Amino acid sequence: MANSGNTRIYHLKAFRELRIVTLEKYTKFEEEEEECVKVRLLPSGSGVGHKSEHSSSGSGNFQNTAEIFGKELIIDKEYKFGCNQKFAIYTFTGCTIQIKGRTLQEYETDTKCTCDKVELNRGPGILSSFVYDPMNRMKCALDYYFGYLDLNEDISLYYHLNECISSCVHLMLLNNLNCVSSSGKTDGEQEGIYAAGFILNVPSEADHHVINNLIEIYGINIVIVIDNAFLHYSLKDQYGDEAGRRGGGGGGEYGDYDRECGREYGREYGREYDREYDREYDREYDRDYRRDSRRDSLAEAPRKPTALPTADDPARRVEIVGMPKYEGVIPSDNNRVRYCKNLWYYEYFTKDIIVTKNLHRKSHVISFKYSLTTFIRLDTNLAVPLSALPADARDIQRENVTVSLYNGNVSNLTHCILGVSYSKDLHYVHLMNMAAFVHVQSVRPVESEMGGGEAQSSADAQGGTDAQSDYVIEILCPLCVTTKNLPPFFVVPGNAKQMKF
Repeated sequence: MANSGNTRIYHLKAFRELRIVTLEKYTKFEEEEEECVKVRLLPSGSGVGHKSEHSSSGSGNFQNTAEIFGKELIIDKEYKFGCNQKFAIYTFTGCTIQIKGRTLQEYETDTKCTCDKVELNRGPGILSSFVYDPMNRMKCALDYYFGYLDLNEDISLYYHLNECISSCVHLMLLNNLNCVSSSGKTDGEQEGIYAAGFILNVPSEADHHVINNLIEIYGINIVIVIDNAFLHYSLKDQYGDEAGRRGGGGGGEYGDYDRECGREYGREYGREYDREYDREYDREYDRDYRRDSRRDSLAEAPRKPTALPTADDPARRVEIVGMPKYEGVIPSDNNRVRYCKNLWYYEYFTKDIIVTKNLHRKSHVISFKYSLTTFIRLDTNLAVPLSALPADARDIQRENVTVSLYNGNVSNLTHCILGVSYSKDLHYVHLMNMAAFVHVQSVRPVESEMGGGEAQSSADAQGGTDAQSDYVIEILCPLCVTTKNLPPFFVVPGNAKQMKF
């Protein structure tokens, strides 16, 4: 990437992707008309020091091509993007991209995210491991034919193949530690990133026992459990007790081991190379014994995940981390929810439609009287009480949807989102789709349209409490909703507080 002030130039190789997240704005979307980021696809060979991956070979010249979500970019045409947008620039042949403006996130993805899908096509019954060289080309691929869609159909074969893959991975890591020095890793001219570990994706059907065995086979030290509280706490209890026992808190023989042998071992063999070498040596030493014993014991009873420490094997701590599905790179907090709600409001109501460089408003503001239409609510209730349902009521219970008139305070509908229904009958509103959504801008009470003397006498008789019986409601709605075709029904949400903007 070449950087010149506020302009960046990316030289993307084939099957690479550049992901961009523009700046966020939580409020005042109607004032947001400026361009935040400008993207331009440069011609072939342009840019500082650019050399196309394909043009360097003898296969001929390839034109730079790139696309954004399937739409191909035109060379030398500037594409403008506003705030609160996320998009990715993907190229099949390699290209040069120019970026102008400030962004929130801007990064080039790893080729393993897309290149594998093109070059590697394996069925669900095949386990594969391979190595990437500094040119991001796959080589030395090892395929192990498992033959089953479910690992539990032949669990012994599954463990055997994972031991083969584990040996290949650990030998690769040891080779990297032997061939690359620490100065080579920090050298600015070194483009290759050498592996310091690996990530294992466990199949979804793997239970507690299978995960224990895979932890031992691969020497895993961090386990991330996604959206499975039972598995998370069961693994945490097991490995947490072992970590406490190895840490010397329990005293006894193994506590003495940690205080006397373990610390001396850590001082003498503190580097990663020695730990990997000793672990590989121990694995080769007892591989035959474990392979024979697993055939009889693994299918019926779980194997202990880690053996008790010896004088030649340092204690390995396994950390269990629980992560719900909704937790990701972007935090799911109140600010994020508020930002998403404002963004949805902006996209539906206030964002203009651009057709052949002409702006067309998609919404407008109209006013009408509360008495000219009907406000309703949709409620659900069980067809029969819970006491009349059998034990499996969760599977067979049915709910009836009822339509009722809204009898709440009309002023509470200010800033609320309402649904629009053009149903001809009140009882059929819940069976029809919503025609549109409207946003209540304001609610103003007005005097009833009666004669002056009659209105005054009515006000005196009722004490002035019901004199203001009608309201003028101002709504922001799509252009299809006008005062001439005012909908007969407006649907009020059940929880109006959550639908206010």
